[in-house]
Amino acid sequence: MLLNNVDRYEEIPEVYGVFPLKDDFLEAGNAALKQYGLQAKVIDNVIHIPFTDRLLFSEDEYDFYGVDDEDNADMKAWRMKIDACISLNGGLDEGIRDVWCEYSVVVPEDPEEDYSDCYEPSNEEYDRAYDLIEIFLNKAVDAA
Repeated sequence: MLLNNVDRYEEIPEVYGVFPLKDDFLEAGNAALKQYGLQAKVIDNVIHIPFTDRLLFSEDEYDFYGVDDEDNADMKAWRMKIDACISLNGGLDEGIRDVWCEYSVVVPEDPEEDYSDCYEPSNEEYDRAYDLIEIFLNKAVDAA
């Protein structure tokens, strides 16, 4: 994670982690995300908010890497998928434990190969993940 975002991500569990989640936290959080065309889902006790699925290379980068030749043409399909993530502490009354930005590089011709260590989301994407986590938690947390 980029260093200028670390403090922001560490603050969220400190602020929201002391409160329990609402019984309908997923519906409440998704209602807040609806205006952005997003929907969270819970997988293995982690709330995932998928918000980016973009091509990894711009047209200029295709030219730089020589994607016009047949050997590298498949690079045009490389994608980065990014989720804003919130881990739950267990029960709804225990609140949240941690938040982070999870990303992966999808390479269609070789799905077993992981290139996620070679690429990282932009500062803007980290900021957007942070904002989406706050938007979700503002509605999902029972602060009463």
